[in-house]
Amino acid sequence: MKSQSFEWTALEPYENSLELKAARRLADTLTFGGKLFRAVVPALAIITAAAWLIAQPSLVLYLQVSVWLSGFVFLAMAMDSLSGRKAALLLISGLAMFALAGFSAGDAYELLVVGVAVVAVWLGFSIFDRKM
Repeated sequence: MKSQSFEWTALEPYENSLELKAARRLADTLTFGGKLFRAVVPALAIITAAAWLIAQPSLVLYLQVSVWLSGFVFLAMAMDSLSGRKAALLLISGLAMFALAGFSAGDAYELLVVGVAVVAVWLGFSIFDRKM
């Protein structure tokens, strides 16, 4: 049985066409928008849930404990991180969690939203940097 091969060159002139470049840019834009949407929505949901918990005085204690315990998580991630700058940022975030939970023990419950926002920012960046 004999086989024949053909060289297909019909698409070569269209590789650098404006339509193909525009389609690639559109695909890159939609990919970026999807990654941004996947990063922002959970972060906003966390901040909204924290604002709702602050409105209920009986549930603020749970939010304070959550922020305080997230300080331990950030300290553990700082010890596990290999890069110096990221480890320093995680260490500062962990210490900030302890401070914000402690300062909010009185009547300054609004400081908990700042702590939750720090957690949400870290979550958003980690989701955004994740490979697809």
